[in-house]
Amino acid sequence: GGGGGAAAASVSVARRQWCEKCCRAESMCICSDLPDPALKTHTRIVVLVHPKEAVRKLGTAPILKLSLVDVIMIYAEGFPEPEEDPKLHARLTAGGFRPALVCPGAEAIELGAAGGAAGGQATDWTLIFIDGRWKQAKAMVNRSKWLQGLPRVVLRPTEHSGYTFRRQPVEGCLSTLEAVAEALAVLEGDAGAELKRALVAPFKRMVELQCCHIPGLRPCDLQDRDDDDAAERPPRESSGKRPPPKFPASWGKPGVAAAAA
Repeated sequence: GGGGGAAAASVSVARRQWCEKCCRAESMCICSDLPDPALKTHTRIVVLVHPKEAVRKLGTAPILKLSLVDVIMIYAEGFPEPEEDPKLHARLTAGGFRPALVCPGAEAIELGAAGGAAGGQATDWTLIFIDGRWKQAKAMVNRSKWLQGLPRVVLRPTEHSGYTFRRQPVEGCLSTLEAVAEALAVLEGDAGAELKRALVAPFKRMVELQCCHIPGLRPCDLQDRDDDDAAERPPRESSGKRPPPKFPASWGKPGVAAAAA
């Protein structure tokens, strides 16, 4: 009779409360750890985000967008050429800033504490980071002649990546957010260490909250996981680790950190 409909209505699942700022369920909200106000930097930060990366639940680009005042986010599979977006390119070089691609390569230089290449003179940088898987990142760089012509820089990480949900192709690789934080620590003088701490704080909180949904695991236990939906699946029983994603051989394996999502 009519009682069946009433019973069905009584067991309907309530919709989860959602945070409109960080676009996460309230139980996974990281807003309390976001820098307030957002961080101002002298170094210009540009992030080219692959469209598939933009919809991933545990990407770091959204945290960067919420944490930095002047970050430039570009959502595309390739970087706009100068003739395609002259206003963007004028913004990248305004004030004499020098664009550089944070990407390994045969002629890549290490960013040094002096503000330029290690051991060189200080430089005002516009740093371009690629946010995507290694295969995606290589294709994104290859689509842009302008990107290919930029000087490349790499970073020497001061600690291992805390991005425990994704495997890294080689030791020393960092998430995009961590790479930005390391760059700012090097380039922003006395403010660098605090900028890094404030930028990494919401990222660490995201990892901690996700780990709380994986029974019996802590952040340091997840080095072999690559699941965006780790909270919805139990840990694998097998102790064997899957091989890491292949690092693009044409880039050369860096002795210092490369940024990838």
